[in-house]
Amino acid sequence: MSGNFVSRYMKQEFFMDVHPPLGKLLLALGGYLGGYSGDFSFSKIGLSYLSKQVPYMSMRTVPALMGVFLIPLTFVTLLNFKASRSAATLSCLLLILDNALTCQSRLIMLDSILIFFVASSVFCWSQFRKYAKKPFSLLWWNWLLFLGISF
Repeated sequence: MSGNFVSRYMKQEFFMDVHPPLGKLLLALGGYLGGYSGDFSFSKIGLSYLSKQVPYMSMRTVPALMGVFLIPLTFVTLLNFKASRSAATLSCLLLILDNALTCQSRLIMLDSILIFFVASSVFCWSQFRKYAKKPFSLLWWNWLLFLGISF
């Protein structure tokens, strides 16, 4: 149903949703950059994107990029938590081989965006912890700000 929200954002229609809008706005950005006008109804699974010329590749690019950026983010996070390089590499290899993450990153879904921002929060927290002995320094405030943004 993410595509339905993207269509509503593109048409600038008001709608009510209980979930935060960032993921849907990022998908709408992908649609906007691809030239999507919001005319396609995502009401049924299996409808052809080609009939209404939906730029589904640009909309799929956003979750795909989030899935790709998750791998180096995980690697650096594990190194920040004092894991060995081999353990960080093995963890990233397991993420690459995870079939569910691969499928979620290929579709117009919000899951890979959510997983990316959760991993980003853990990364920012690991960076913030480095400056615990220097509270209120510029880097302490920067990583605290990035942590709040990624939350």
